[in-house]
Amino acid sequence: PIGHIVFGNPDLREGMYVLPILLMANIFLGVYMNVSIWFKLTDKTYIGTIISLSAAAFTIALNFILIPIIGYLGSAITTLACYFFMSISCYLIGQKEYPIPYEIGRVTRVIIISMVCILPTYLIEVQGQWLNIGISSLCLLSFLLILYPLELKKLRAKSN
Repeated sequence: PIGHIVFGNPDLREGMYVLPILLMANIFLGVYMNVSIWFKLTDKTYIGTIISLSAAAFTIALNFILIPIIGYLGSAITTLACYFFMSISCYLIGQKEYPIPYEIGRVTRVIIISMVCILPTYLIEVQGQWLNIGISSLCLLSFLLILYPLELKKLRAKSN
C-alpha cells in the first residue's frame, strides 16, 4: 500500500512484489555479518573467502537457471538463497571452529512469527488502498502482541 503513495507512477510499482523477498535476504546478510566474526577472531579469514566464492558461484548458477524462467523474481529468490546459504554455512563452520552461544531458537522464533504474521497480506486480496493498509496494520499489531509477551518474559528472567 505504501508503494502507491511513494511511487505514484504505476510503472515504478511493477516490481514491488520482490521487496519482501529482498528484505528477508538482507536480514540473512545481517545474520552472516554477525556470525562471521569467528573467522576474524581466529585469523581464518580464508574461510570467509571460500564461503564468498562459493556463494558467488551459487548466485551465478541460480541466476542463469531462474531469471529466464521467472525474470527478476528469480534474481530476488537467488539473493535470498545465497545469503541464507552464507549465513548458515558460516554459522555451522563457526560453531566447530569458535563456538559462540547464539540464541538460535529465539531468533528462529521471531523470524517464523514475523513470516506468519505477514502471510495474510499476501493471501487476502482486497480492493482499496485503505483496506490494504488496515490489514497490514493488523498484521503488524498481531506480530507485536505475540512477540511482546515472549520478549517481556525473557527480559524479566534476565533482570532477576
